[in-house]
Amino acid sequence: LSLLSSQFYDQGYLIIEDFLTSEEVAEIRAQTQKIVNEQYNPEDHPLAIFIADNAQTTEDYFMTSGDKIRFFFETGALDEKGNLTKPNMDALNKIGHGLHILDPVFRRITFSEKVKNIARNLGLKNPAVPQGMVILKPPKIGSVVEPHQDSTFLYTDPMRLVGFWIALEDCTTTNGCLWFIPKPHTDGITQRMVRNPDGSDPPTIMRGEERVCRDEEFIPEEVKKGGT
Repeated sequence: LSLLSSQFYDQGYLIIEDFLTSEEVAEIRAQTQKIVNEQYNPEDHPLAIFIADNAQTTEDYFMTSGDKIRFFFETGALDEKGNLTKPNMDALNKIGHGLHILDPVFRRITFSEKVKNIARNLGLKNPAVPQGMVILKPPKIGSVVEPHQDSTFLYTDPMRLVGFWIALEDCTTTNGCLWFIPKPHTDGITQRMVRNPDGSDPPTIMRGEERVCRDEEFIPEEVKKGGT
């Protein structure tokens, strides 16, 4: 991974094909369905809507999800009476953020030797996993995800955050692959989400200025199922 490590620290990201086997991907997808079938209960889990900006942080359900398995629906998933307009799997944006702790399948993948090997080759020291999630992002529903840097929301000093994004199906420019601006890490972050110092609502606020990105700066990176 020495060449890939160099690319990572130069470009700010790297792609590893066939990171997971097709069997592992199938297991994750099946486990996701099982979690929804067995653990989602409207009486225990409010119909929380995931909004791809800082409005999401007004929800205590979201803010306390780091060590729990919680369910976040897309905008447009509810009608005017608050009822789901689609089946759960077609309405969910994501499930998180303690999957890597509480679910055996996600925990095994997260702490597998293949993940540890990448961490070692990237020179990470005593890495910790702050959150784990599965993103469903079904078609024809939901809000736009604006350009962002994960370190805006999961801040470390110095900046050492590394995200593992694993494709559970072939990801292309027609179905939502990731787009990157090369070397964004060299400029740091311009905006940071912090706890509201007043201790009032909203519980978090954004400090700094939003980075202005031009469409022509972005490069699409298509990834086959199982790649990261």
